[in-house]
Order: sequence, then structure tokens, then C-alpha cells
Amino acid sequence: MLAVLALSACTLPVLISWGLKTGYVDPMIDALRGNPTVLEVRLRGDRAIEPQEIATLGNLPGIGYLEPTTRSLSLRAFASNLDRSREETATLVPSSEGDPLLDGVPPPNHEQAYVSARLARQLELRPGDTFPLYTSRSTAPYDLELLLEVAGIIPVEVVSARKVFLAPALTYGIEDFLEGYEVPGLGVSGTPRPVGQRTFANARVFADGIEMVAPLQTALEERGYYVDTNAASISFVLSMSRAATFLTGFFGVILAIGSAFCLWSCLNMSFTPQRRHIALFLLMGGQLKDVIGYVLVQVIGVYISTIFTLTLAFLSVSTLLDRIWSQVDLINGGDTHLSIQQLFVAFFLLLGMVSLIGLFFSFKVFCKFPASVLRNESF
Repeated sequence: MLAVLALSACTLPVLISWGLKTGYVDPMIDALRGNPTVLEVRLRGDRAIEPQEIATLGNLPGIGYLEPTTRSLSLRAFASNLDRSREETATLVPSSEGDPLLDGVPPPNHEQAYVSARLARQLELRPGDTFPLYTSRSTAPYDLELLLEVAGIIPVEVVSARKVFLAPALTYGIEDFLEGYEVPGLGVSGTPRPVGQRTFANARVFADGIEMVAPLQTALEERGYYVDTNAASISFVLSMSRAATFLTGFFGVILAIGSAFCLWSCLNMSFTPQRRHIALFLLMGGQLKDVIGYVLVQVIGVYISTIFTLTLAFLSVSTLLDRIWSQVDLINGGDTHLSIQQLFVAFFLLLGMVSLIGLFFSFKVFCKFPASVLRNESF
């Protein structure tokens, strides 16, 4: 019984620490990795970004997606349903291959658009519907209207504003129209756009992963950009994950050593009263395998009892911690959780440790000179 309590007391803190990492810290990491908006690096202010600068930014370490916007900070147009009973202004956003906000789906072509959930709800649009996008200018031709297919709807958790994601060439064509230039691709006549490279007021920048947000922010700031990122919150969660991993490993090593000493001491106390019987057994020709079997039977009994005790203790403590967290509303109710597979891993490692201690103790008993055992009180 003492060995069961000692092993349970030494192993329970490791399971609790591991459970806190799995049920509390890891979900926060998963939530960050599953939310593409946390990868965004927002460039502040209005500037003239040349194509050469865009190419340079695309080679920065940690860049996952880069798409220049328009010459103005914001490009807007009107969107409505087919019968024009509902009309809303929407921000036009260029989107190309690899856009994190599209969650891996193909980018829009020249006749398609992705719309935010807010705009889709207000216009009652669904994927596959057709809707008009239109705007006007002060020179002839005055109006531009495009019929676009809804290629998909971007969830409100990703984009909360009224936005329409278009192919970059189509976005730039609409901007050229508003500035009075001709747009051959849209069949719009007008003044030819001056020959020269296009400059951009801003760019959509996303990191390659949550670990790369801070390095990318540093690289952009070194180039003179002022940026807004989620680097602080990401760094906090990643630090928590590293700390939880370290504490779990640290507790695991220290308490494993303590468990080994406890089990060895308990075995020594258990077998001391049997020293003369074991010595006589060895003198009568007892084999090592017999001693190992005798010791391991008791060790396995201790192990099975420890598993039951440990499981009940872990469930009790984790339930108590969950109730405490739910009262203070941490991440909508904390969770100290280990899956069946994780418990099996923990119990398998515990089995390996107690079996190893049992084997070493068996060798110690077998190698002890029988006459010496008969004279001494312990092994």
C-alpha cells in the first residue's frame, strides 16, 4: 500500500502538468494556428511602394503571402443583389494564389469574387449567386458595372467588414476607371494611363507561420515600415507552451527519480522479512528467473493498484481544476485533459520504470551471497 501511494503521489503532478498543457495551452496554440488573421502584418500609413520594393519584401524571411493593394489606401464600390433591392458599399481587396484568408481554395478569376459574410448576409448572397458590382466617375463613360459570381463566402471570424475579394488585375482595372483612364480589359474607353510602373499605397502581408510573425515584423521595421501585428499575444502563448513543456519534462525527470527510490525502498522493506526464505531457496538451487518472477509478481501488483489510484486521483483533481477555471472564465472554462492515448503512454512509461526497478532488485537479491543474507537483516 505504501508503494502504491508513493508512486501515485510522485506521478500525479506530472499528469496534472501534462494535462494542463494539453487542455489549456495547446488549444490556444491550435486556435492561433487555425486563425489566418493572426499572421497578418499590417503596414501603417500611406506610402508609394514601387514594384522593386514589392519584390524585395517578397524575399524577406518569414513572408508567407504578399499582395500589393491599390494606389489609394482604400478602393470602394457598390454591391447589390440582382433586383437592386439591397445595396451596400464594399471595400475591394486584391486576392491571388495563396491568400491565407481564402483557406486554401482557388483565388477568384476575372469573373468571380469572394465576399465577406457580413456583406453576403446583407445582400442575401450565397455561393454560386451572381451580383452586380458598380461604380461611377465624372468623365465619360460615367458608369462601370460588372456581374460577378460569388465564388465563396469568407467567415465573419476572418473578415468582419464589408469586403469583396477580386483578382488583382480586375481590382487595378476598377481603380484605373475611377481615375479616368481607359481599361481595355473591361471595354472602357478613356485617357490612356501614363506609361510607367504602377505604385502601391500599401500591401497585404502575412507571415509564413505564427513563429515568423515577430521576425517578419522586425525585418519590416528595419526597412523603415511602421507595422501592427499580433506578435505580443503570439509570443505570450508560445512562451506558455515552452514553459509548460519544460515543467512537464522537469517534473517528469525529478519525480521519476523519486518514484524509483520510493519503489526500491518499499521493495526492500517488503522483502526484508523474507530474507532467510529467499537465502534458503537460493542455496537449494533457485534460479534467477525464479527470483525475477517472484519479484515482478509483486511489482506488477503494485503497478496495477497504482494505475487505479492514479486514474481516480487525476480525474478528481482535473475536475476540481476545471470547476475553478470555469468560475473565473479562463478561455471559456479551463480544461485539464489527457486523451486515452496520452494516458496509455504515461502508464506504459510507468510500467517500464517499475519493471526496470523490479529487474534490478531481482539481480540484487540473486547476486547476494546466501550466507551473507542469512547473517544480515536486509538486502
